[in-house]
Amino acid sequence: MKNKKKLFHWLFFRIIITIVLIIILGPIIWMGLTAIKTESQALSEDPIWFFSPTFDNFIQLWTGGEYDQQPYLNRFLNSLIIASITTLLSLCIGLPAAYSLVRIRSRQSKYILSIVLLFRMFPPVIFVIPYFILVSRMGFVDTYISLILPYTALSVSLVVWMMQTFINQLPIELEEAALVDGCTRLSAFIRVIFPLLRPGLIASSIFTFLTAWNEFLLALALTRRNAATLPVKLYGFIGEHGIDWTGLAAGSITMIIPIFILVIIGGRHMIQGLSSGAVKG
Repeated sequence: MKNKKKLFHWLFFRIIITIVLIIILGPIIWMGLTAIKTESQALSEDPIWFFSPTFDNFIQLWTGGEYDQQPYLNRFLNSLIIASITTLLSLCIGLPAAYSLVRIRSRQSKYILSIVLLFRMFPPVIFVIPYFILVSRMGFVDTYISLILPYTALSVSLVVWMMQTFINQLPIELEEAALVDGCTRLSAFIRVIFPLLRPGLIASSIFTFLTAWNEFLLALALTRRNAATLPVKLYGFIGEHGIDWTGLAAGSITMIIPIFILVIIGGRHMIQGLSSGAVKG
């Protein structure tokens, strides 16, 4: 009887996991198949499962054409630069802020954290018009700084809330011992606390990078050609007379690959960081 129950539970969980994986990976697999089809195969009324794959869509995507005003490589580099700088600035601002709110206790600390969280809840769309007016008057439209500033402002709150959980888990006796040994508060933070925050830093970095990498609305409103990012480039496959499904699929797959690599490299630290914050925080 016990063996039957174990077998039932084993089959039940395997079936549930399979269904969840199909729901999650199904669209990605379908998009990947569309990316290696010809346009006629992709637009066929009956799904075509067996076909000779072609990589012309990827070649056309990267090489562009004579009339391509938004080369994919330029948009890829724009997204990479903007997301990387945003991540760096968010960590440089958010980590000291989180440390100060946790270690330098005051009556205002909890109110400041609440304000930070409240700011995170605001949808970016409410900032688009006033920020566009401000940026246009300053002459920063279609520049990296026009996207880096709002991305950083929106990401700092995420970094603060994630990092304050990890800092709060570390015993304050570690810093007190370092202070007794002659360290200043800054050197104690750099030598003792900072190395212990690696899981949290990696988790925060990945989420911040993902937010900036995938953001579309602000990039569409604030860029034209020079600083346009990958989401804006992919939006260009939707035209007046139809949608270039094969090009859109190839561009989407290419956009996913760096994120996939990033998660594979930092996934272990990311899971460790998230689980630590969820269990102990």
